Amino acid sequence: MRAILPKLLTSDRVRELVAQPSLEEALSLLKDTIYGEAIKSTTLRGIQRDLAAFYVDYIVRIKRHAPKDSHPLIDAFLHEFEAGDLLTLAVYSSTRSGEMPDIVTKSIDACLSSKLAKEPEALVSFTRFLEYLQGTWASRYVNVIRRVAEMGDPTRITWAKLAITAGEYSLALQALDPRLGRPMAAKPICPLLNWTIAAFLIQAKKEGLEARFIDEVLVDVPACGFNVRNAKAAYEREPGPDSLAGVIEEIVKYVKIDVSKDLVEALEEARNNARRKSVQLAKTVFSSYPFHAGLIAAGLTLLKINIEDLLTVLTGISLRLSPEEYLTYTIFA
Repeated sequence: MRAILPKLLTSDRVRELVAQPSLEEALSLLKDTIYGEAIKSTTLRGIQRDLAAFYVDYIVRIKRHAPKDSHPLIDAFLHEFEAGDLLTLAVYSSTRSGEMPDIVTKSIDACLSSKLAKEPEALVSFTRFLEYLQGTWASRYVNVIRRVAEMGDPTRITWAKLAITAGEYSLALQALDPRLGRPMAAKPICPLLNWTIAAFLIQAKKEGLEARFIDEVLVDVPACGFNVRNAKAAYEREPGPDSLAGVIEEIVKYVKIDVSKDLVEALEEARNNARRKSVQLAKTVFSSYPFHAGLIAAGLTLLKINIEDLLTVLTGISLRLSPEEYLTYTIFA
């Protein structure tokens, strides 16, 4: 895990990237990074697929050599990554409108979404889709997935993706040894997990969802200072997403949402603050004990955020945007 740190994208490399006049020239600067051999395509969609395959392959290889008690944590990173594609397929199986969604995980065998996309029978109806989820990790979220399908709109899956992500990381932390593994893993995980919980609650309020989804998806996470009962009480008390955002600090630690701004902008700002905090804490974990789940959490957190930011930068370059327009969405701003 420690070997990836010096090979990740750095601030200096980002400055070099944004100075390039084209995507092709920017890609040439990545050859000596961890992504050099992974990126084979020169189109933005192809690059997304290349990085997706690289990320999932890295997760699979880490799991192969990791202690069993850390497997739920490693799986959480994979499930977070494919949740959006899984939900997109759920909507498609329900509406059967338009062409088959072009999901990024279709060719990645380790993903449940890939297996479903390759199985025509799984998508003939939503009933069949649910049958194929039985016995998989996604079966825990069947009510969330059912509600998304009822909405019938692939642009309204954000709340559900946040719900699944929050649920998976919360359960993963619960499963770790509380003497060492859990506290160390919680360091890089908690800032982003707490933001995810906050964003899920606000998006769910915006969609008018019942409070029962909080009980179904979330569990107490003492290591991150989160309590389900407190969250549900605030959710039921506050009349709308804006007022809920105003009291979010009472529900989750370290997440502050500037309610004087547009809510979407304020949530994105809070997310980037959480990402920066997670990166900072992940780097401190690397200087601690040599063998514990925190090392896995730190390494995968750094890689995940680095890939997200790389894609943001390459997208901005491809669209010929000014750096100021897209760097604000990265930790390199």
